[in-house]
Amino acid sequence: MAWCYSIDARRGQRLLMRVMQIFDQQALTPHELTWRSDHRDHVEIVLSVDCPEPLARRLHAKLHHLHDVTDVRLAERSEAGDLAGQCGSNCVGIRPPAGHEPAA
Repeated sequence: MAWCYSIDARRGQRLLMRVMQIFDQQALTPHELTWRSDHRDHVEIVLSVDCPEPLARRLHAKLHHLHDVTDVRLAERSEAGDLAGQCGSNCVGIRPPAGHEPAA
């Protein structure tokens, strides 16, 4: 099943590397990747991967724990349409399991 992640974060050193490492640890390679920046301190990373639902939710929780990440949204990705458009309209804030919330 294809999943779309939309990750909001503060700009930080090696942010993209840390995000990609989460997926690499599971031998997953994103199909698409979009990096958006407001040229200040905020970035949005949007990516799509194929994996089973339990793994998608586990990765979602792991992404919440990364330093500089402020929000992660996860949605099933349909076959048609562009990634950024789908994540923008379909990603809903799915909270990580109790006890795995990001530090404030």
